[in-house]
Amino acid sequence: LSVVYSEDNKTFDKAVRYIEKALSLDGGNAVFHFTYGQLLTLKGKFDDAKKSFQRAAQLNSDMKNEVNEELKKLKKLEES
Repeated sequence: LSVVYSEDNKTFDKAVRYIEKALSLDGGNAVFHFTYGQLLTLKGKFDDAKKSFQRAAQLNSDMKNEVNEELKKLKKLEES
């Protein structure tokens, strides 16, 4: 749901609030951390996004490939 909201700039902050609420209810959910990392990336908060992606990988090792791809994207954004 939060990713859908993020596609509309008017409701981007709402998407962030939804995923933050989801994390407050289930902080051990790797998908929530991954999604939060994506939203933080869009906000330009690269350090926080990196932490969120790393947490997702810690919680679910099956997500390491996806996390590594996002971290590569982050690195390119940081360099540009």
